[in-house]
Amino acid sequence: MLLSSLAALGFLGSILMMFRFSKYCRLLNKRWELDRETADRYQAGAQRSLAAMGALLGGCVAAIILKALIS
Repeated sequence: MLLSSLAALGFLGSILMMFRFSKYCRLLNKRWELDRETADRYQAGAQRSLAAMGALLGGCVAAIILKALIS
């Protein structure tokens, strides 16, 4: 039960990080309207969102594999 919940939370968290990443990408598409510091800040936010999404998906996959091995 715990591993199933962990997998579900990891999957939902990764979806939320995908939305956050897409928000930063949309903001960066208007890069010509942004000053350099704001664009760098948005790019750093996009990179953090992408890293968090990868970590959450990795945890989700690990929980699914552990659940299969334990069962």
